[in-house]
Amino acid sequence: RPCSSGGKRKLMIPPILAYGPEPAGCFSGDCNIPGNSTILYDILLVGIYK
Repeated sequence: RPCSSGGKRKLMIPPILAYGPEPAGCFSGDCNIPGNSTILYDILLVGIYK
């Protein structure tokens, strides 16, 4: 369905399509995203460029 400015959507990305079994965002041994995590996004459309 079409989305206009101000439209909101929630995206849920399962682990198989996201980072899989490996942790991600690791710096100095500290990982921000554990392996097999489902990634959630809240999206707000602020504008469309043509």
